[in-house]
Amino acid sequence: MAYTLVLIPPTQAAWRFDGPSFFIGLIVGLLIAGLLYLFRRPLSDGIETLRGRLRDLRERLSAGAERRYQEALRDRLIELHVGELAAPFEEVYLPPRLDPPPPRPSLSPERAESRSITLHQALLSTQRLGVLGLPGSGRTALLVYLAHAFLESETLNEVGLDEQRLPLLIHLAEIDWQVEYADPALGLIDAAIAHAPRLIAANLASLLRSKIASKGLLILLDGWDELAQADRDAAQAWLAALVKRAPQHRYVTTAAPDAIDLLRAVGFVPLSISPLQPRQIRALADRWASVAEGGASDAAMLAESMRQPPGAAPRPLDFTLAISVWRKRGNMPLTVPAAYDRWIDLALNESGVSDTAAARAVLGQLAWTLFETDRLITTRDETAALTGDSPPTPDGAGKASKSPADLANELATRSALFIPLGEGVAFAHRRIAAYLAATYARDTGQAMMLATRIDDPAWKDVVYFFAALEDPTPLVNAALARPDDLFRTMLKRLGSWASVAPPEAAWRNRVMGELVKLLMGPTTPEPLRDELLRTVVSTRDKSLALLFTRALARPEPSLKRLGLRGFGLMRREADAAAIAPFTADPDAEVRLEAVRVLGEIGGQAAVEALAQALLDLDDDARRAAAEALANCGKAGWELLREGATLVDEQDPDNVRIRRAVTYGLARIGESWARDLLLKLEREDRQWFVRSGATEALKSMSQDGGDGPAIDLTPLDKDNLGWLVQWSASKGQPIGLGKSAAQALQRALEDLDPTVRLAAVHSYAYLGDADIIPALRNRLQDDNPSVRAAAYRALAEIARRKSQVVPA
Repeated sequence: MAYTLVLIPPTQAAWRFDGPSFFIGLIVGLLIAGLLYLFRRPLSDGIETLRGRLRDLRERLSAGAERRYQEALRDRLIELHVGELAAPFEEVYLPPRLDPPPPRPSLSPERAESRSITLHQALLSTQRLGVLGLPGSGRTALLVYLAHAFLESETLNEVGLDEQRLPLLIHLAEIDWQVEYADPALGLIDAAIAHAPRLIAANLASLLRSKIASKGLLILLDGWDELAQADRDAAQAWLAALVKRAPQHRYVTTAAPDAIDLLRAVGFVPLSISPLQPRQIRALADRWASVAEGGASDAAMLAESMRQPPGAAPRPLDFTLAISVWRKRGNMPLTVPAAYDRWIDLALNESGVSDTAAARAVLGQLAWTLFETDRLITTRDETAALTGDSPPTPDGAGKASKSPADLANELATRSALFIPLGEGVAFAHRRIAAYLAATYARDTGQAMMLATRIDDPAWKDVVYFFAALEDPTPLVNAALARPDDLFRTMLKRLGSWASVAPPEAAWRNRVMGELVKLLMGPTTPEPLRDELLRTVVSTRDKSLALLFTRALARPEPSLKRLGLRGFGLMRREADAAAIAPFTADPDAEVRLEAVRVLGEIGGQAAVEALAQALLDLDDDARRAAAEALANCGKAGWELLREGATLVDEQDPDNVRIRRAVTYGLARIGESWARDLLLKLEREDRQWFVRSGATEALKSMSQDGGDGPAIDLTPLDKDNLGWLVQWSASKGQPIGLGKSAAQALQRALEDLDPTVRLAAVHSYAYLGDADIIPALRNRLQDDNPSVRAAAYRALAEIARRKSQVVPA
């Protein structure tokens, strides 16, 4: 019974109002309210002071995190500079120019001069820039340059933008593509802080999350073409999601030339890196000579070494390695493969490696394995497996040397051959890895295996270097046994192998015969002829001079121009005397080509011939002569300076000569030339000269990086202004979708070559693979401009759509 009573709750007392307690509480509440009102100002000030201190604390923590991130990024930029062995990046780097997009389609017969685009113009024209180029063309270096400019608040001086942004530079291989990110920014943040100290990683992640929510980032993405094939779809989807998630930031990404559609699909404007022009080469040579404390002769030697025949395809990376060797060892490698070979020796020696032969064997095996497995990164733990289990070999003193795994780990830790990437390391550049893989193929007899890889873009550089190191006859036979495409892609590749192979190689004659036969063929498209010419010149074959002399003796203007361009690419001063008479050729295009070639060759004989052309020829040729003189160094510059002072009373043609001279002065790019142009613009008595000076100054400003924004908006097939205009003139409604496509195809067959040319240019933009058969018909067009444009459009579409266009 007692147990039961314990479990029964007691009866709850009824609620009762307690008057005294109520009044006491009321009095206390009123007292507190009165005190708060009385001291409201001091309390408000105190609370605001506390909030300010908390805000200052947050800002200091944020500023501290940002400062530490910037310090980590500065260290990263040094790691990414392959030439750091020889010179600091900021002392030798020269930003590239970019190729203009295909001509905007128009019914206007007047075409503006196609000019390369400065980095300033590109960034001014779009918030999302895609930079296209082959490996070694300077894509990563451009990202490093931009990161450095924004990091040091030098954007106004360096790229002409008054912007303050925090740069994030990542390699896409550092993102784990097996993870499905709910927020694409998380992958970006993880990769951006991958090389920062781990102790501050959490603070940096918090900083970047807040930055992503604002407008203050420059997002630099590298390595699209270095991703494994299995990861590329995921990467594209991630980029699209990132741009949608954070459209307010500025983006610059790099990719291979075939990635145009990939970039356009996510709202990027793709532009390709242009080859170095003479003015850029001079400036770059001057920078390296200055770092080396050399003189004018050193700068001239470096400039000449960088002006190798364009078909040999030396790229900025190739120059950097070669000049680094010259800077540290005192002599310049004569070929591209030699530059890689000697730079690798330099990097090994700088790392303290004594047994370079063993190190090269390890590096070659590692590079080969990474290519075989389509990988870029290797972790240090994986190195032993990748380099095999071969035992240490005794050194000269009979002691055991380091094992391959230990040696590879040591090199990965403290040599210029590797950079940290993701959770592991990667070779400092994919093209360096390609050279090492080629040495492994040579040493282990992998020619037949490489013959199965000649169509694989990922192995292109490996095969190229192999042709310089070993007899590639099995590869040549395999290449010649298969049908080539319309653009003779495989034949041009064989020509690039011939450019680095020994002159006595038996297969070279066969390849040279095929190249020359197509080069001289009457039906070869002019753009293809120009590509083949560069390839042929790059071989440095001893019969080239005879070939071009015979071309000059032919009556066809196209073959005369071919011979002239060939001598121009060879750049031998002794050939100027043979070229000079062609400045008076009856054909205007031949005359212009001869004038341009004399500027390429340079030397006293070329300068004298150009001076005569400036006096005797028509206005177009005079302008070309003045611009050619700008490429001839000080001797040409003095003639231009003298031409600017000619007076009308001596010769009525002096007005036209002075106007032509203004365009030459613009090409020089020196401050004295600008001053002289300003004087002509203000003081010359002839409006004809003053207007030329104004135009030249505008051109000079654009070349210097001060050009205006350009129209890079994508074309819409349903809203092509020129097509609407043409259709209206024909009384035909254009319509949308299928109707617009049909109208564009009709324009391709119009009797007016201007209309056909506009249609071809439109297809080059739109990249419609279904139009390939109709474009092929335009290769036989009776208008040479349409024929050339059709070939270029076909090449563009084939590259973007991975289409094989049969020969």
